[in-house]
Amino acid sequence: MQSPVIPRHVLRFTQLLGRFMSQRKLSSQPVKLQNDKVGSRLSEKYMIVGLGHDKLSLTRHSVGLQLLDCLADELKLQWKDDKETVAGHVAVSKLDDVSLILLKPQIPMMVNGTSVSKAARHFDVPPENVYLIHDDIGRRMGKIALKNGGSANGHSGVKSVLDALDSEKLTRLKIGIDRPAAKDQIGMYLQEEFSPEEQVILDLVMDLCLTTLCQHLKDKTGVDMNDLKPANKT
Repeated sequence: MQSPVIPRHVLRFTQLLGRFMSQRKLSSQPVKLQNDKVGSRLSEKYMIVGLGHDKLSLTRHSVGLQLLDCLADELKLQWKDDKETVAGHVAVSKLDDVSLILLKPQIPMMVNGTSVSKAARHFDVPPENVYLIHDDIGRRMGKIALKNGGSANGHSGVKSVLDALDSEKLTRLKIGIDRPAAKDQIGMYLQEEFSPEEQVILDLVMDLCLTTLCQHLKDKTGVDMNDLKPANKT
């Protein structure tokens, strides 16, 4: 029986995490607190959100959901259907003193913000610690961009989130999906699945996105990831 073929982006992410977690060990000494107050470095929480439509998860418009599935698989996390609390699927991982929450809204794209705001309140995640992963029709297929802050630029899902959180202090990873030749074809184009040729490019893009996210999270937290494991159920 042949061994299953492991996608290139999964192999790449595994290698990255291996280097990432082996760089140095955190000190085992207890943290000294001043004035009996918990320091700002303790128990930080970050949330990565894949924007999209739960029932159209393989379409161009839902490429953010596809990346979240890839990330959860690599982290060996199980999705929890939590429609009642956060109107979405949730997976939680502990990275030393940092909690990483993954969220896939289960509601239409244009109201994804409802799910994100519920999750942010439930897990106590501030807007500046929220990452949005979404499609970008103004960017060529194969291109991505990491942006801190800024307006929705016409993206209904992003606008919904910014309005719900009443903040633009989010980090956004924009994944280019190209645009159709005619403006009146945009709606149909967004609801189509990627072609086989586009899927080849998308596999490489997923690799780049995971690398970018991992490095940015490290830069932002200042924590080396020595212990990566599923968190206790919340």
